[in-house]
Formats: sequence, C-alpha cells, structure tokens
Amino acid sequence: MASPRIYSALMGLLAVTAGCDGGITKGLNDLEGTLDSGLDIGEGEGEGEGEGEGEGEGEGEGEGEGEGEGEGEGEGEGEGEGEGEGEGEGEGEGEGEGEGEGEGEGEGVASAYGELDLLTGFEPTPGSACWMASDMVSTAIASCPSCDFAFDFALTDTSRTTCASNDLAGATIGFGLDSDYYGYGAFVMYDYYSTWYPVFFANVTGYYVEFYREDYYDYAYSYYGYTYYVTRSWYGYIQAY
Repeated sequence: MASPRIYSALMGLLAVTAGCDGGITKGLNDLEGTLDSGLDIGEGEGEGEGEGEGEGEGEGEGEGEGEGEGEGEGEGEGEGEGEGEGEGEGEGEGEGEGEGEGEGEGEGVASAYGELDLLTGFEPTPGSACWMASDMVSTAIASCPSCDFAFDFALTDTSRTTCASNDLAGATIGFGLDSDYYGYGAFVMYDYYSTWYPVFFANVTGYYVEFYREDYYDYAYSYYGYTYYVTRSWYGYIQAY
C-alpha cells in the first residue's frame, strides 16, 4: 500500500480513467465476470500413407522332340511356371499435439522490469511541468484474474527526474497486461485495493508493453482568483520475461 507521501500522485492514475468510445469509466468494478485472455491452444495433425504393390509372373514352356533311326521314339515335354508376387505395405502415422495455457499470472513469465514517468505540474506559468521518472522492478507475481501477466513493482528514483523530488520513488504498484479488456483492446491494469482498473492503452509486442496517457497539458485552471497551469501525462513500459 502506498504511503501518504505518494498517495496523491498514485490517485492521478484513477482520476481520469482511460475511455474507449465513452464505454470505460471508473465504475468498471461493477462489471461482472472476467475475460479469460491469453488462452492459446495449439493443435497439430499429421497423416502419412504408403502403398506398395508388386506382381511378377513367369511362364516357361519347353518342348523337345528327338528322333532316331531305328526303333525308338522319344518325346519330351517340359513345362515351367513361375509366379512371383510382391506386396508392399507402408504405413505412416503422424501425431502432433500442442497445448498452450494462459492464466492470469502469465504462464512462463516470472519477472519484469520497466519505467514509469510522470510529467506533472501545477504552476502559475505555462511550460513549468517537470518529470518524476522511476525505474520499476518486479518483486512478486500479482493475482489479476483477467491479465495475461501481472506483477507488483518496486519503484526507484532515476536521473531522468527533473522535479525537486520524485513522490513515486519508494512505492510498490501492481501493474498487469490485459490483452483484450472486454473487447476494447489491450490495457495496462492497475491494482487499487485488490481491484484491477484499466489505466493505460497498451501497445504490445510479445511480452513488451509500452503505454502513454496525457490527461492534461498546461490546462488553465482558476483557483481562488489565480490561474494555474495543470499538466499530468504518463509514459512507461513493461518488459516481462
């Protein structure tokens, strides 16, 4: 669970939930059922047939006659028959079996790393936003029912940070990939008190997931007679292996 120091930054993930044609809101936890994504079944079939036939026939006939002077006759008959039969049988059987199973925890995926960068600002002048840039390393496999894979990530500060401090550093956040969230496509899922919400559209290549979301950029906001420029944009990636 996030500490109070980083709570407000984390809530930015849920403040504006990604929308698909207006069909996804923070009320997603009211939806029933889960998507069995990542199911992969492979089948292989092989057939082989072999036939061989051979026939051989041989016939021989011989007749001999001999005659001599005097008395005596000789006759000779010879018959020869030959038969040859050849049979060839060929049998070929090919069997291929392939099974693939995908579960929420990610079959065959044990770890992950990545980045989570937040461009943030609430300043009286535009163009004053700064980066809170964190590296992520998985600490455990998380339980996300609809995810292809999911992990708990520990966040650490990096030299990419340009803000005076990185309020996300030291947090542990649950992220996962749902490759087809209720038919809306691929999303990065966020664990909020054991309920998983879609927070980023995801571009997926194998086990590599890249995401980006711009909530505001120099949005002029009036507050007690003053104007502030609000920026909140997220960028990151996850590489599972």
